[in-house]
Amino acid sequence: MKRWKIFIAAALLLGSWWMTPDKQASAACANGTYDLLDNDNNQLNSPDNSYSGNWVHESSSLSYRSEHRYLASSPSSGSSDYSWIFPSCSNLYGSLYVYIDNTKFTNANAVYRMYNNGSQVLSTSLNQRYAARGWNYAGKTPGAKTGKVVLSVPSGQLGGTGADAVKVLYSSN
Repeated sequence: MKRWKIFIAAALLLGSWWMTPDKQASAACANGTYDLLDNDNNQLNSPDNSYSGNWVHESSSLSYRSEHRYLASSPSSGSSDYSWIFPSCSNLYGSLYVYIDNTKFTNANAVYRMYNNGSQVLSTSLNQRYAARGWNYAGKTPGAKTGKVVLSVPSGQLGGTGADAVKVLYSSN
């Protein structure tokens, strides 16, 4: 009888771990941890995300959690931005990873910027057309600061931009 109780307790524990969403509430800016946010993180128009422009919510079995945001063409003026709102960590470096797995994502120069308390701390680009399927390394902050990530599509740029999940890995160097 005791074995069954242990088995049931283990199954419940593993089951709850498996069903937990990927997004950590916050990694508390600790060395060796990460924060992961999907587009529309766990709900449509999540408070963890914001956007400007004509980003369309779409479903796809290839996308992270089976959905993404898509911008078919650049705006006629200004820029269209999609943001993932991470905690600001002023004592750690951040390595940015972007999830790409959709043939509609064809932007050859998708620009990702990271901000810490309103100041830009990283600007990097990723060729979404030729990115590997899954997680792609996009860059690392040159100084010990991390925060909100913004995908920006300026006017006049070719369209086909996808916004899916992003992950920031924290490190002390």
